Amino acid sequence: DMMEVGPKGIGQLVIHEGYWIGEVGFEQILNQNGLRYRMRASSEQQKQGVDVPPITQIGPLKLRLYEIFGGSGRTPGLVKPEGYRGFAGLAA
Repeated sequence: DMMEVGPKGIGQLVIHEGYWIGEVGFEQILNQNGLRYRMRASSEQQKQGVDVPPITQIGPLKLRLYEIFGGSGRTPGLVKPEGYRGFAGLAA
């Protein structure tokens, strides 16, 4: 992708493929496929009861503090393979 530049300054985005998905569209596509874009459970996954840390409430504010500082894209229920030593390629 390129930006169009001319005598009047920076112009429009030039897309070679002819389409633009964007960040919001990319997030929606991944959520439809069951993948996490922002590395935290979506609202639909939370309603289904996916294993996620609770929402922290401080007065009227509700925050996902754990996900802000330690978010992960882990899938609940995964079991480490037999012989796993903690690093990729070092299985016993």
